[in-house]
Amino acid sequence: MIKSLSRLMLPLVIMPVMAMAAETFQEGKDYIVLDQPVKTASANKVNVTEIFTYSCPHCYKLEPYINKWAETLPEDVEFKQIPAVTKGLWGVHARLFFTVNALKLDKKVHEAIFEAFHNEGNKLAAPEAMAKFLTKYDVNKETFEQTFNSFGVSSQMNLAAAKFRSYRLTGVPAVLVNGKYRINAPKEKVTAVADFLIEKERKLLQEKAAPASTAKVETKEEGSDEANVKSSAAKED
Repeated sequence: MIKSLSRLMLPLVIMPVMAMAAETFQEGKDYIVLDQPVKTASANKVNVTEIFTYSCPHCYKLEPYINKWAETLPEDVEFKQIPAVTKGLWGVHARLFFTVNALKLDKKVHEAIFEAFHNEGNKLAAPEAMAKFLTKYDVNKETFEQTFNSFGVSSQMNLAAAKFRSYRLTGVPAVLVNGKYRINAPKEKVTAVADFLIEKERKLLQEKAAPASTAKVETKEEGSDEANVKSSAAKED
């Protein structure tokens, strides 16, 4: 009797789980379709981009969710964080972001910058304050200044500024999927909506790849048939 009840209850347990896994999100509510899609870096992958600033409190609160999610992404998804490049503090902090990356410092340094701004009263608004802050991570002042003002960092700034303009954003944080969608959800749901849109784009990529694969197979078969005909003709001669 107990076994029979267990069998009856099992589908009831599975159904809610399946319903959660199949959760869908609505255009215009959970995400916005961009009027003008933005070209992405990798045509064969699904690209996810987060535009942020260190000084933004909402970016700071989203960071733990994004970091945890990014660690689990499959190989066909490319995730990038890009600072918003504008005049004033956002621009200064964007240069700090690219400087930290150029120095190949640990991801935890970015987290520490968020903490310094929002919890420690250190706004890191000037290069001098940034240089002092990074001494904790074995970066001396001279190395910081050279990197901060380097051609490489300036080039990254220009690229980020162009990307920021192309998305026509009015605020941050902004999480964008494949240059087509901007997520419009509370921080707790951002990664779930991202997964939903990633799957949507993954299917499109697979559909595009399928005809190409079929064409290659057909070409190979045609070549094989042609070779057989030539071989038969040679035997007859």
